[in-house]
Amino acid sequence: MIKLLLFSTLLFCSSAQMAFATTLTGILLEKGTRKPLENINVFVLPEKLKATTDANGKFSITTDKELENFTWVVNAASYKKLEQPDFADEGPFTLYLEKDSYQ
Repeated sequence: MIKLLLFSTLLFCSSAQMAFATTLTGILLEKGTRKPLENINVFVLPEKLKATTDANGKFSITTDKELENFTWVVNAASYKKLEQPDFADEGPFTLYLEKDSYQ
């Protein structure tokens, strides 16, 4: 009986954590050219979450926390730093990095 109660409690706790899972997906593009940007870190603050873009500029971040308001932060060489507030109830997200210089 105690084992059954313990199992039920663990199952309930696991289900409760899974219920709050949030996945943010998106794509990172160069502003103007709309070229996908590969191998660039994308952060979600204040939660300090991170993903790295793939060859197509796509990224995905999953957390067990419920996100409401957050800020995208992307800082890559040769590009202006991006700090963009957003809301978790939208998506997929498209982020644009602007070249630091077009020379």
